[in-house]
Amino acid sequence: MASQILTFKITDFLDISLMGKFIGEKGCNITKIEKENDVCLDILGEMLKITGQYWNIKQALLDVRSLLTAIRNENNRFSTKIPSKYVGFIIGKNGAKINEIKTTANVNIEIDKENETDYIPIVIVGNYNQILTAVRLIRDHLSSFGKHKRGKQQILEEVEEIW
Repeated sequence: MASQILTFKITDFLDISLMGKFIGEKGCNITKIEKENDVCLDILGEMLKITGQYWNIKQALLDVRSLLTAIRNENNRFSTKIPSKYVGFIIGKNGAKINEIKTTANVNIEIDKENETDYIPIVIVGNYNQILTAVRLIRDHLSSFGKHKRGKQQILEEVEEIW
């Protein structure tokens, strides 16, 4: 049987910023799919080319889509804004509190410190449960701010307006 070629636009299924996770460390994900399905995978810009026998290509395509789905599910992004006056409190001394939240929830948290407005955008990246855990930890930590500065109820009302 002659080899066949299937090409599709990978960026229709995955953000370009996550392409490294698709490829894997030293190409391990690509190599695994190639070996398991006896095909050749080539990434040409935003296109993925699968070369091999018809049924091998079909199985490789299933494996590729399964990997893409797993990567997407692990890399959800939740964006919100917090009042700028709380940013330092959330970060903590030398980043201790934000690192504790990142470690506990197993997420990545990006805070736009360059923004000089009343509200600072933050982005939490992880799977659904990890994001929920991080939001809960941030909310709980913000509610403790009231114990130090002013009434807890006022802080909670402000946080509720945001989330």
